[in-house]
Amino acid sequence: MDVVDLILKFTPIVGPTGVVFLLWYWSDRSQARAMAAYQNTILAYREDTLGWRREIEHQIAEQRRQYDTNVELVKNYAKVADGLENLMYLNTQTITRLCDKVDGNQFCPMVRQKGKA
Repeated sequence: MDVVDLILKFTPIVGPTGVVFLLWYWSDRSQARAMAAYQNTILAYREDTLGWRREIEHQIAEQRRQYDTNVELVKNYAKVADGLENLMYLNTQTITRLCDKVDGNQFCPMVRQKGKA
């Protein structure tokens, strides 16, 4: 039984005004169902968006943590590089003194006896 047969069946009982109210009632129920479906869609979209936002915030926090870790790494490397600079300076001094002594060669007994340098 479709809607037209149902309307024709109730028209003699409730009159034209009753049919209008009946159509209004069905329309209202249909609109309420559509609005409920729309609300569910909006809620699902909102949950998806909030989930994406949480994931992006987590990724940003991870990037911030990596940045902070890299800053600490650079600071620690600067300390190591400063120590290496001092070590290289001392090595250069020592090798210079060693070269001077080798050129003078006063440690070899054979060269000392001959008085050659």
